[in-house]
Amino acid sequence: MFISSDSSDLELRVREQLDEVFDPCSTFTEKPQSIVDLGLVDGVSIENGDVTVDLLPTNQLCMYIPHMSEDIKNRVGDIPEVDSITVETVADKVWTQDRMTDEAYEEREAYFQERVEAHEITPAYDGAEWSDETTSYIGNAED
Repeated sequence: MFISSDSSDLELRVREQLDEVFDPCSTFTEKPQSIVDLGLVDGVSIENGDVTVDLLPTNQLCMYIPHMSEDIKNRVGDIPEVDSITVETVADKVWTQDRMTDEAYEEREAYFQERVEAHEITPAYDGAEWSDETTSYIGNAED
């Protein structure tokens, strides 16, 4: 994730600051998750105090991209050795759950399971399969 010509100490501090940027949608839940844990940070390059963060949102139409970008700029920009901070939105990749850390994925799944149980919801897709190729509903053999 990091491409750097600077010291690893600066990389560590940039990473620590990015870990403090939370995905706005997850803050509406009881368990906010960082953009790093969700896999929204596609890359970071550091060269002579200039930092570029590549942000891969879960959806290219996400209305919180400006909010996340501003939070990244404020937090990383507070590091004394950082001269400039640029946030670029990655448009040529698609975010998937595979980008999440195992811990973030497990926390998210546990949260949703708690909500399903608390509201006695039976998911409509229960036992069904989805096709990765067509992204259309296939259903059960009994359907």
